[in-house]
Amino acid sequence: MDPTIVGALIAAVAAIVASLIGANRIKRKGKGKLEIADIISSLEEGNKCVLDFRVQNTGNADLVINRVSFQALNVQSAATFGALEFSKTYDLDISELGLGETLDAPVAQTLKPGEIDRFGIVLIAAKMGTGVFRRWTLEPTLHTNVGATAGRPLEVLLPYEVSDELFKEARKASLDETRELEEEKRQIRESLEAGTLSETTAEGALREIESREREKRRFGS
Repeated sequence: MDPTIVGALIAAVAAIVASLIGANRIKRKGKGKLEIADIISSLEEGNKCVLDFRVQNTGNADLVINRVSFQALNVQSAATFGALEFSKTYDLDISELGLGETLDAPVAQTLKPGEIDRFGIVLIAAKMGTGVFRRWTLEPTLHTNVGATAGRPLEVLLPYEVSDELFKEARKASLDETRELEEEKRQIRESLEAGTLSETTAEGALREIESREREKRRFGS
């Protein structure tokens, strides 16, 4: 074969290979990838639970974590009567986070390629009344500039000092209250049918009970 033709073919093949390599490099350029190594929950004094996020950027470009959302997969309530230091910590009040709802914690964490980071989110329940205990099952999702990464569900019980036995006792009292509300509704309907209670008064009382029941369902009590 003519050496000129062979040289041209070699040059063409080399150009194609270089183009493919360059395209592959362009394709890979500027893409961060978030991996969640672990998420650990720990209790602190008062109505606080610290979530310890241990993350790594395994991509080849900077990665920015800009918020962490928490979806409540399960909520239970009860009420009694009468190695690597955190690079940064954030606070989030979850007092009003109900079943199926999502609450965001704005954060600002930047990870360079290959960098490992650890940051904390302190969950508090400052708006819960005294003697109220609540257990959440939360699914955290880390939102970044390249997409969202979900973590494993975590159980959070606030306030921290409540024992499981005390929570069960308070939970039983809450269930007893639910049965009492059902009994109240039954009595109101019977009084309405018997004519000893006006329709307006009965409707108002039933609305009040239904409002209390909706709030209990929202927080799994």
